[in-house]
Amino acid sequence: MDEKWSVLAALKAAREQLWAGAGDGAISAMRALRREVPAPVRDQAYYALMDAATSTGGQPSIGMLAQPREATLALFDAAIKQLTAKLH
Repeated sequence: MDEKWSVLAALKAAREQLWAGAGDGAISAMRALRREVPAPVRDQAYYALMDAATSTGGQPSIGMLAQPREATLALFDAAIKQLTAKLH
């Protein structure tokens, strides 16, 4: 594995997986990248998703990562936006 992955790149790639039909939730979208993205980066991406989900006052739970497809796409968008804002 020569390619280095960032959490932001992993979130974007997982969102594309979800858009392309790799399952319905965040877990299946991230799991589709298991051969490409190292486990620590995937774990950090899950935390970024949870952080985005709880930033609106929700309680953290694994259920947040198993929402319907449209809600999961919105969650990925929120996490990407939140992380991008922190980087700039």
